[in-house]
Amino acid sequence: MKIYLASFLEKDNHGPGRKIAIANPKTTKVSGVLEYFMPENRILNGYKALQQSDQKLAAEFFVSSYRHQLDKFIDGLRKSAKEENTTMMEQLPLEEGDTLLSWERYDFTNYRSILAEYLMDIGYDVVAR
Repeated sequence: MKIYLASFLEKDNHGPGRKIAIANPKTTKVSGVLEYFMPENRILNGYKALQQSDQKLAAEFFVSSYRHQLDKFIDGLRKSAKEENTTMMEQLPLEEGDTLLSWERYDFTNYRSILAEYLMDIGYDVVAR
């Protein structure tokens, strides 16, 4: 199943399916929000605080913390799939062609690339733009 990861701001990179936010959609209309793929507030706040003094440390903190968040979610997803005798993909509300959206443009550092690794490990064909 093909899933797209893109910026709200780059509509040419969106897939043909639903638009689902993995960041605060603000006033943008979306079909839903997947909060478990959004970086937690503690990660965002820690990143912003560290960014003022050390960009490299801030980036390392963000990446390791977001990976930890996703690891924890995937462990729960794996357990749930096993208990219900389904696949992890069947546990998620994603459909062919859906686009998961955050704000950062493709050419800028963004957490979609981290999420893409996890989605591919689950079995999705991921187009990250």
